[in-house]
Amino acid sequence: MSSPGDVIRLEEDKSPRQQPVKVSLTLNDVKVTLGEVKVINSTCVQLDWQLIGDGAAVEWIRVQYREVSPGSSRSSTVVPLSTDYLLCGLDADTTYELCVQPVYKSGVVGKCSDTRQRAPVRPQHGNQ
Repeated sequence: MSSPGDVIRLEEDKSPRQQPVKVSLTLNDVKVTLGEVKVINSTCVQLDWQLIGDGAAVEWIRVQYREVSPGSSRSSTVVPLSTDYLLCGLDADTTYELCVQPVYKSGVVGKCSDTRQRAPVRPQHGNQ
């Protein structure tokens, strides 16, 4: 039985019970694992990830991020299928929670990777 939010695609000769199993197996076959999150400067971090499984059905990667603070909302950007992304426009001295998700050719968004928290660093101003 399906629940709200389930994506079910019925073909003319298949019953509704068979299709959700097939969809579930397909989505579970692909996993995105977030690797290193490297601070580039006060407003940018470099993310890298690994796509595990048969990624033939994956078309995009969605990068989600949000400030780690009460009431903050998630932002996201969708990037072409790759294994890294330079995320800029972040606030200095702010910790962010980051994750990546596969976006399938069907438009379905897969499960979020394990999350990482990282803060862009404040620029160092040395005495000259």
